Amino acid sequence: MHHETTQRGNPHGLTINQHVFPVASIARFTQENGLVSVYLHEQRKTISCSPKNDLFCAKRVWNQTSEHGFMGRIESGFQKLANHILNGGIGHSLDPTECKIVSQFYALCRLRTEARQASPQDAQMKGVIPGSELTKDQEEILEKNGYIFARGTTMLSRHIASIRIQILLGRVCAPGTTWAVVYSRAIEFLVPDSFREIGIVPLSPNYCLVSHQSGGEISSDNATEINRMAIGQSSKYYFARDFAKCGI
Repeated sequence: MHHETTQRGNPHGLTINQHVFPVASIARFTQENGLVSVYLHEQRKTISCSPKNDLFCAKRVWNQTSEHGFMGRIESGFQKLANHILNGGIGHSLDPTECKIVSQFYALCRLRTEARQASPQDAQMKGVIPGSELTKDQEEILEKNGYIFARGTTMLSRHIASIRIQILLGRVCAPGTTWAVVYSRAIEFLVPDSFREIGIVPLSPNYCLVSHQSGGEISSDNATEINRMAIGQSSKYYFARDFAKCGI
């Protein structure tokens, strides 16, 4: 998908490759060589990728304000919670505050996937008198500093996508959605490129968050079924540390 390029050399450090599922989350599924195994639906083949590979990224679909603003805060809160869980600091069930953190992260990943797959188009604003024309440098400085701007009477698609994601964040998960931690001893979890309607958030090869379920160790059959549902929800790819251990 086409994206608007920055000035040569990207002098203001705007994020171009925007991860849908964070690098820190993908990195928990890497092998000793620092790569994850990825199955590509269209090509029907498995490849190995770094967590920073462009495959996992949208190309400037939302704006810098969101990337390092509310999205960054949601990711930071979730990663702190995930580390706490994986370090044994939390039991199988999460309290309401922790559940809200997971729900926001789950919603963010879903909405970023939707934006990546069908980015809004630039929109013309009716009844608006355009202000002074901005240079590209001025636009980038504004975006870097957390501002949304129009280009004449045109609202850029990445600003529209950002506003839409922020508005819909609280609508993806029903209020009071509960989350629990499940553990699989023998079968490793895989990660789809889109959660869609499936209420899971894989944390690591052996741990996964599930909605409206009891936590604790689950059977290999149940872990395999979660993986099969995840594959069914995936669109272009899914990844894991080792597919041979995923029961598929």
